[in-house]
Formats: sequence, structure tokens, C-alpha cells
Amino acid sequence: MNTKGNNEQIEDYLNRITNNTYNFQFKSAKMEEDGMVNIVFKYDDGTLLSPEDKTLVRNGAKSFLEDDRVNVEFIKNFVDEGAVENFVNSYIKDKYTSIKFYVKNVTKQDNVFTVTIVVADIQAEYVKSRKLKEDVVKNLLSNFDAEFVVALEFQENMLDFKKIETKETVKIEVNQIVVTNVVPMAGKNTPNTALYIRGNNKAFDQEKTFCGHVKGWEMRFTRPKIPEGETNPKKFLDEYRKKEYTLEERLANGQRVMFRFKLEDFTDGVDCVIFPKKGEIEKCQSIIDGDSIILSGKIVKDYYDMPELRVESLARCTLPEPWEEKIEYLTEKPYYEFVEPEHMVYTDQVGLFSMSEERPVAPFLKGKEFVVFDFETTGLNAYSGDKIVEIGAVKVIDGAIVQSFRTLVNPERDIPAEASAVHKIFKADVIGAPKAEQALQDFYKFTRGSILVGYNVGFDYGFLDKQGKECRYLFENKVFDVYKMAQKYVKSKTNYKLKNIAKELGIDLVNAHSALFDTIATAEVFIKLAWKMQPTDNFWIKS
Repeated sequence: MNTKGNNEQIEDYLNRITNNTYNFQFKSAKMEEDGMVNIVFKYDDGTLLSPEDKTLVRNGAKSFLEDDRVNVEFIKNFVDEGAVENFVNSYIKDKYTSIKFYVKNVTKQDNVFTVTIVVADIQAEYVKSRKLKEDVVKNLLSNFDAEFVVALEFQENMLDFKKIETKETVKIEVNQIVVTNVVPMAGKNTPNTALYIRGNNKAFDQEKTFCGHVKGWEMRFTRPKIPEGETNPKKFLDEYRKKEYTLEERLANGQRVMFRFKLEDFTDGVDCVIFPKKGEIEKCQSIIDGDSIILSGKIVKDYYDMPELRVESLARCTLPEPWEEKIEYLTEKPYYEFVEPEHMVYTDQVGLFSMSEERPVAPFLKGKEFVVFDFETTGLNAYSGDKIVEIGAVKVIDGAIVQSFRTLVNPERDIPAEASAVHKIFKADVIGAPKAEQALQDFYKFTRGSILVGYNVGFDYGFLDKQGKECRYLFENKVFDVYKMAQKYVKSKTNYKLKNIAKELGIDLVNAHSALFDTIATAEVFIKLAWKMQPTDNFWIKS
């Protein structure tokens, strides 16, 4: 390298070959361990440094220094608050497409700029995990000749969730059921249109109409009237309960007939109680479990402060066919809004291949796209109120892991201690995490066009199907079970838990019961065992 040229000489040379358009000024030079020299030049703000002139300067620097091991970078010489704000806005919008933010202000003291960025509070954990502050500062320093400090503020209600549910507000009838052949059994006339029970069974002091099937129909009685002058009511009641009475005798003794039961539709259930009039009792006695009814009443709190429907009218009816939820499903968003996938450069354990060699791909994987996924949950039963608390997934294309998707999920309920003991996720961890409808919105986008894959995947797919439909996303993908695959092709010395199969195949399973790490291990098992697959193999649970 020619060391005779000093800083002023190279500045003069580069300004001359660019017609003094940019006023280049030498800022710094650093030689790397590999012998490459990185040189930084400042240039005047307000001028547009074209790609052609960048190339001209870089080649000019190499020619002047008589060395090809030179890299030239450029930063603006003059910087003001407006330039910084414009840069930050553009940078975050381009790189962090899912973040909702705005630049609150940019202030300058001496040569230090402080940038305050306001982000939606629900994305706080995501922003911190992506090290947004550090990334913005790094890129400001590489583009401007100044010092920078970035401050984050978090604001509530920045996200307009109506955007997610655009159809729900205009098609209310989606949540209604129309019945036919209504035959009154008790109370006033019952309408022929009912609401879905889900989402309406805790609306205290509100009139609701539901329909569905009867479960646990049971006739009971209120307490008898205590005779006037009775000095020991407790003893009287104890003695009364020991005797048998006819219906007429009970009514004469001041008792009222009640029927307790649960009404279930395809979305949920609600506990009910009805007090029929004397002329309605016989009709109500004819009702049995499984009968189809429609009823109206007010939701109140029972003795234990739980919701209970106090039925005011009840009728037999014919329920619509098919008896299933009519959901107007949402479609894929054109962008990720809450959880952004990350690119992965992942080396499998089958072998290492140079960039110039074609990596061998099992025939079953070739030309296909898979999403291997795993959930951590609050419990074991998606249909008994348990919810997803973490999603981990990787995308496999042509046998290579290329992307990851990971997020905690706020279940909007407590996480039992026994569940936290397994996956180490606690309520405090999920307070700022996306809710199910937000996380599944982006997971739906991530899985489009892919085959879903999991280990004992029926468990995870049960949660995905249930909560997906609750959030109006239909995961209609084919579903493949690696557990079934392992049962055929791995001779385990113990059992077929994922950690044992991974060990048998020489795959490290770190951080077991972490959704993403379990997913990566499952993907590796899947990729290895795919080489053994035969055309007649059937490891699908949904095809």
C-alpha cells in the first residue's frame, strides 16, 4: 500500500474526481486482522451521494492507495434534528415492520442527539428482545458524524384492534343460531334466534337467549315453609327431609319445583335453573338429557358467585343442521403485525457441505415447505379452558431450517404452578406478550402454504384448532406426526419421548420444554428420519 499519501492528499484526490460535489473529509481508518483497511469519509449533508459516485470513490481510493484491500464507507458531515428523525423513521419502518411506533422528539445538546421513540406498550417485550435501542444507535453512528442516545417510551392503546376484526362488527349474525319447530314448555313466548353461548355466558344482569342440548337435567325443590311458632327450624327441616312426599304435598308445604341443568352448544356451556309454574311442571318433567331446547333468561351470580342463567322461558326446538359453529374466518394479513419471524442459518448434524456443493435432500422433503411447531400451555386440555402460553416454530424448506417464529402468549388467565414447574413460564413473563388473537394472526401468516409438523402433534394441533377458531383463523393445513415416524424407524431403549429419540439419533436437546428448542430438535429428527420414509408410510393426522 502506498503510505506516502496523507489524509489531505486522498481527500483532494477524491473531491477532484467527483468535481468537488461532496466535500469529502477523512474521518478514520482501521486495518482489520485480515489486512482489509476500512476508511470512513464524511460528506456534506443535503447532497445525494449516488451509487455511481460511491463506486467511483471506492475504486479511486483503491487506485490512490495502490491496494485492492480497501473498503470505503460514507457518513454525512452535517446533521440536524430533522435529518435524524427522518432516518430513524425510515430505518424502523423498513427493518421492524411489525412495530407500531412514532418518533416523539429529537433534541441536541453539544454534539449529542437524544431520540425519543414511543412504542405500543403491548410490544414492549418484543422491542427489548430485538434490542431496538442498540440497533438504532449503531446505525445512526454509521450514517452520521455525531453521538446518539435513544430513549424508549411505551404507550397504551396505540394498536387499533378493530383492524383485526373488521368483519366481526358488520356481520353480527355470524354469532347467532336460528332454530325451528319451537314448542313452548315454560314461561312466556321464546324467540327462535339464539346467541352463541361463548362470550355471552358471563354477561351478568343481562337478558340472553341460548339454544343447545340439555345435560344433567335434575328436578329439585326449594325448602318447605317453616310453620309459625316453630322453635327449632333446623330440627324441623332435618325431620322433613327424612320423609317422602308427593309433588302435591310438597307444593302444599310451600316448596317450589326447580330444574337445574347445563345447556351446551358447540361453543361453550352455561349452568341454568328454572322455576316452572304449577301448570308447566309436567311438561318440564318430560325433558331428558340430550334434548334440544331454546331458552331465555337473565344471567345472575349463584351462591358461589359463578354465572347462572335464571330461565324465564323454555321451549323444545329443532336445531339447525349441521350443528356446528358458523365462523366467518379472517384472511392472511399482508404483513406481520405482532410477531416477526427471524431468518435462521442452521447447520444440520447430518454433515457439513460447502456453499458450492449441493446439499442432499430426502425425497419426501424436496420441493416442500414445512412448519415444525410446538406449544407450551397452561394445562393439558384445550377444550377445558387451557390456553397457549408460548409458540415456537421453524420453517423447513427443501430440508433446510430457514426461519424461526417465537413468542410468549398472554393466556389472559392464571398459569397453574404445576405447568410453570415444567416450562418455567410464569404469569409475570406473559403480561406484556401478545394475546392469542394477535400471536395467532401472525402464526397464521407464517404457516400459509406449509405442512404442519410436530412431535405427538395431536396435542399441539388440538390447541391450534381450538384457539385458532376462537380467533377466527382456520388452520386447514395438512398435519404430520414425527412421533409416529419415530415409532417405526427408531428402536428406543427406553420410551419415545422426544429427548430419548433425539439422543438415539445423536441430536442435542437443550432447554427441553422450551417451545423453540423442542421445535428445533423435532425438526432435526424429522429431517434425519425423512431419509427412511417409504411411499406407503402414513404418519399424517390430517391430510
